[in-house]
Amino acid sequence: MQPENNFLIKLIAVDIDGTLLNSKHKLTERTKTAVKQAIGMGIKFMFATGKTYTSAKFLFSELGV
Repeated sequence: MQPENNFLIKLIAVDIDGTLLNSKHKLTERTKTAVKQAIGMGIKFMFATGKTYTSAKFLFSELGV
């Protein structure tokens, strides 16, 4: 059961390359923590990318989504 989201933010949509991933195409621990915290607060999280599912799926497993 997810905690109730009492914030106005209901959805975060984020680009993957150059936004979620750093210049080395890596997901930092700080970013992982922030995404997991938002999801844990009941905020929906959406990835926006031109990547194929296959080339982006490593990200989903790293974030546990």
